[in-house]
Amino acid sequence: MFRKLSIATLMFVGALAMAPNANAGTATGVVTFSGTVSSACSFTNPTPGTLGYHSGGSNYSFSVNNPGGTTGTVGITCAGSATLSIADGVDGTSNPTAANSIPTQLIVSGLPYGTNIANSPANLGGATSVNVPSTGITGSADSQVYLRATFASAPAPGNYSYTTTITATY
Repeated sequence: MFRKLSIATLMFVGALAMAPNANAGTATGVVTFSGTVSSACSFTNPTPGTLGYHSGGSNYSFSVNNPGGTTGTVGITCAGSATLSIADGVDGTSNPTAANSIPTQLIVSGLPYGTNIANSPANLGGATSVNVPSTGITGSADSQVYLRATFASAPAPGNYSYTTTITATY
């Protein structure tokens, strides 16, 4: 009897060994991810400035530096190298009197080695553009925008407005 049981057990084990595998096949695939940080700049939250009026002698001007004036601000973020520049100010379309000159100035926050200045025209001092290093600007603080409009004689009464354009070339 033991012998019949042993033969039956061997036949059963052999049948299991010969049975087709119950597992389905396996396959693998590789998914690759990549990304690029390009040199790009953005300007955020522009806040208009206020121009204070000054008249005295032969000096007539609107300026953020005159009493009542405040700088405009703009957030600047760059992800890599760039060159920032600022254009001359532009008279608003309804200004009663055109200005002689409208110099502008940009003090860029967030650059290493202290404050960097880009301005136009260069009669305000400094360079006409500023280079952003490859480490970029994190935009930790708003950059200040200055504007001054000067007149040869007293301007006519009325409301005055000016604009300037900041450019990032990357």
